[in-house]
Amino acid sequence: MPTMVGKVPQERYDELVAESKILVETERDTHFKLGDNALEIEPLQMQGGARPAAGEDVQTVEETLARFADDVGVSTSSVMSYRSTAAHWPPEQRVKGVSLDIHRILTGRPDRFELIRTPPFNEHYGTHRWPQDAAKREMGWQVQNPRSVQEKVTAEGPALARIRASVCGTVQFQSRSDVIPAN
Repeated sequence: MPTMVGKVPQERYDELVAESKILVETERDTHFKLGDNALEIEPLQMQGGARPAAGEDVQTVEETLARFADDVGVSTSSVMSYRSTAAHWPPEQRVKGVSLDIHRILTGRPDRFELIRTPPFNEHYGTHRWPQDAAKREMGWQVQNPRSVQEKVTAEGPALARIRASVCGTVQFQSRSDVIPAN
């Protein structure tokens, strides 16, 4: 009996992964190109932006990029994200086989151009690759699938805070004499 991954044999799974990697690469290239186009329309400016000349039509960057987004059929927030990522990753520094999301996550690292070319070893798969959690770990961000004790505590923090608030509220509610009469 063949090894199954989900509901498909391993061989079919491998075919689907190979096909999907091509799709992800195409999507990455498309998103970077959309970002590059948005940068051409509205280049990044220094804090405060450029000042329009007297009598010049004043249209904000957001308005221009919202129009561009509407005209091409994507959300304004996506165009803004693609533009920002493209601005921080010149074409010669973009790494094939690494998603735009990983490029976006690593944007804040001053050593990002070197870092992205040295993905961490993934013990589960036995290869070097950039899953999103690995990039988030490099940035010190909360990960989707926590492994270390600290990551698990960080991930559970919001849930524990909600439980603590609920318990405190219940205790306060029960201590009110107008709610529960004393015996």
